[in-house]
Amino acid sequence: MVLVDDADLLILPEIDQDLRALVESGRDRGIGVAAGVTGETMAGAMGWLSALKRHRRGVLLDPQSVMEGDILGVRLTQAHLPNRRPGRGLTVDPRSGDLINVQIPETTLD
Repeated sequence: MVLVDDADLLILPEIDQDLRALVESGRDRGIGVAAGVTGETMAGAMGWLSALKRHRRGVLLDPQSVMEGDILGVRLTQAHLPNRRPGRGLTVDPRSGDLINVQIPETTLD
């Protein structure tokens, strides 16, 4: 798993080809790519982020617009937007294609 936070800061010609290759062939090699990026950036995704967007998989943590559902290939309603609680997100069930809520369990460090 490769996790890229603030992925909108990595739209650079020097690394675009490498990141695009990782996104496009990673699944065949058992490598997943997750990117922390704003919905606004994904709406106009270019380069390697456009390749990531084509997969239509991910979790929306704090959508600000109903249009952000397009990233996952679904339509959000106004009911999906307000008061998103930390640790929860929206994703698409791979079997049914329905939008579902997911929760990340709270963990504590010892």
